Amino acid sequence: MLGKKESEISKWMRGTHNFTIDTITSIENALGTPILQIATD
Repeated sequence: MLGKKESEISKWMRGTHNFTIDTITSIENALGTPILQIATD
């Protein structure tokens, strides 16, 4: 669903690779829910 290689997802799961904003947006779209919230005061 994300169009990412299994090796890249494995790096995310191990914490050795950071997400890009585009990837976070793709994950949110796949899940149908936001995963990040930006607090504004």
